Amino acid sequence: ANDDYGGSKKSHNTNTNTANNTIICDRCSNKFDAEELHSANQKIHQLTAKVTTLQIQTALYSKENILLSKKAIQLEEQKKEACHQAEQLHNEQLFQMENEKLVLVKEVRDTIALYFDARERTKRLEKENR
Repeated sequence: ANDDYGGSKKSHNTNTNTANNTIICDRCSNKFDAEELHSANQKIHQLTAKVTTLQIQTALYSKENILLSKKAIQLEEQKKEACHQAEQLHNEQLFQMENEKLVLVKEVRDTIALYFDARERTKRLEKENR
């Protein structure tokens, strides 16, 4: 167990002289002002609490970072899938447009052939009628 001043209770015995408000360390015989030690001890407790709070916040931020990383991976996969689907759709539309173009080209050729056939028949009929 530790005493209030960071040392082991067994190795850091103190005697308090209440008359002049000093604490004498049995181990090192140094004299310490009791109020200063108490103030330092309070600061240590405050800093320890701050450290604990920061450790908790760090753990929460780490957890949040992991979740955000997983979400980023999911979004990247969704993006890839959306790009793949868009490419497929584009290719299907190109294929459909190419087929429609071929149909139109055939219709134009058929129409031109009908026109020339009609023109030839018209010429023949004109010759026959003369």
